[in-house]
Amino acid sequence: MENPGDLFNSMVKEAMEEVGNHGWRDASQNAVTLAAFGMLVNKIDKRISRIAKPAWIIALSAVGTAIFFVVSKILGL
Repeated sequence: MENPGDLFNSMVKEAMEEVGNHGWRDASQNAVTLAAFGMLVNKIDKRISRIAKPAWIIALSAVGTAIFFVVSKILGL
């Protein structure tokens, strides 16, 4: 069975090709809607990854600080 993400991406790619070949006025309404939705999902994914990278750095720094605090309290530093 195909990965659902791959299926969605292939459907969006086909819809974009149809819209590209026929133009948005002559393409089917389903193809235009799917192509627009695919572009929106792509844009959202890029924004999430742009936010997630600094969030991981902040989270790892906080975890490192917490571990240092606990170890220093245990060792009495």
